[in-house]
Amino acid sequence: MTKKLNLAIVDDDHLIVQFLSDFFESEGTFTPHITAHSGNSFLEKLVNSNSFPDILLLDLRMNDGNGFFVIDELKIKFPQIKIVVLSSHANSSFIGQMMKLDVNAMLPKQLDKEELLTVLKEVADKGHYFSNEQLNTLRNQIKIKTPQLTFTPKDQLTEREIEVLELICQQYTAKEIADKLFISVKAVENRKSNLLLKLNVKNTAGMIITAVKHKLVNPDKIILV
Repeated sequence: MTKKLNLAIVDDDHLIVQFLSDFFESEGTFTPHITAHSGNSFLEKLVNSNSFPDILLLDLRMNDGNGFFVIDELKIKFPQIKIVVLSSHANSSFIGQMMKLDVNAMLPKQLDKEELLTVLKEVADKGHYFSNEQLNTLRNQIKIKTPQLTFTPKDQLTEREIEVLELICQQYTAKEIADKLFISVKAVENRKSNLLLKLNVKNTAGMIITAVKHKLVNPDKIILV
């Protein structure tokens, strides 16, 4: 990540919004582009803005338009905005909630600000973030029961697609994958699009979870961050 990115912060706690705005303003990687204390207020500011945030930090429980409503609206009207949910009710089921909501990361509000910065950079670069706990929860769920796919990876995925998938699961960016496989970034993106279609998932997070769940990659080779 080289350029300064726009960040939106939406939370009904005024102190949290002010604290995060001040931190990111002074830190320099992200620009606090839009701040709001309700979902409807944010959506109104977004529609009237000349530019859009790259990432949204979003609380779920708010009056006048909660986080679930905002997510639904963004997925329809502004799908390019990456969503990072901040919740004060952290638990190991977050990975399931993350997939259900189709967001890019889901974090506890108790997270240290420096850790939050690291997560946002990860989301900006790779499109998703999994904590160690979330990945371990996924692995444990897979060990208990693994439903069979209606197709076999060997029949559905090409050798190159499997190579790209393995590197995605190891947290490589599209540029790094291209360099490693001696192909263009466009070729990597094309194969990633094919993987999304063939695995029937919406984003990179879903791709990784499906790859591990159905043993397309070795779960022990996933890079924990």
